[in-house]
Amino acid sequence: MQKEGRNTWLVHPCDRSDVKKLTFAQKLWLPLFLSVTCLTAITAFDAWSLRQVRIEERESDLANNADNVVSLARQYSNLEQQATLTRDAAQKAVMERIKGMRFGKDGYYTIMTDEPKMLMHPFKPELIGRTLGDFKDANGTLLYQEAVNVAKANGAGFIHYVWPRPGEDRLVPKLTRIASFKPWGWIFLDGVYLDDIDTAFHHLLIRSGAILAAVALMLSVVIAALNRGLQRSLGGEPDDAAEAARRGASGGLSVRRSSSRRPRLLNHSAGRHTDWHRSSRHFAWNPTTKSNEALLTTRYRGR
Repeated sequence: MQKEGRNTWLVHPCDRSDVKKLTFAQKLWLPLFLSVTCLTAITAFDAWSLRQVRIEERESDLANNADNVVSLARQYSNLEQQATLTRDAAQKAVMERIKGMRFGKDGYYTIMTDEPKMLMHPFKPELIGRTLGDFKDANGTLLYQEAVNVAKANGAGFIHYVWPRPGEDRLVPKLTRIASFKPWGWIFLDGVYLDDIDTAFHHLLIRSGAILAAVALMLSVVIAALNRGLQRSLGGEPDDAAEAARRGASGGLSVRRSSSRRPRLLNHSAGRHTDWHRSSRHFAWNPTTKSNEALLTTRYRGR
């Protein structure tokens, strides 16, 4: 029983007998189908990889931006420790400076505490002073509470949610960097919108798909013409023609046919076999002839 189990396990899922069952036309189409499938998978993978590379680039930029504002807060915290500024004065100075800072096309910073309570938002003043632990985006993400969780767990990280661009109402995907400043219990957020990356990704898929479709169409025309030409020349399936030749050589005249029209190669082989039998019935040993072969050849040609 163990031996049978090993033999069953060793059987390849793509048995050669399955390939032999394919018709001649299917065998011609199979390489095209496999090629188009592989090229489609490779194209989709490359497009997705390019999208991930662009997202990673933006993550790196966001991390650098967050480090800059954390360094700014640290400078004012040092002034507080040196008794040059009070904490309130140092914090107000940091918020005023960060409020006017921008990066990229529409990037900005927000500041909140780890309660979470909004301290500064340049485009949503109605959120300032509010505790936002239960604040959700359109998809139900508790984005500010999630930011607090990331800050407490790792000190820094990224969150994804949907948010409108400044001055717009349309919600788009956004990637935000979280960076905590523990001396004051602050959390800095700076984010970028990802709709342009998604748009470029979709355009790349459409363009690549159109190119693949055009190539597949041209190859399909070539294979279809080749298939028709070969079947017209052979009078049917090549396997049937080969079987007819084998049966004709062994003396059999009946063959399995896949179409109503009899292959020309089959008719030709069967005709030659019939003539041979007709000639052999008239063949007799004649000692006056030079050879039996000469007599047989003469009578066969006379037919």
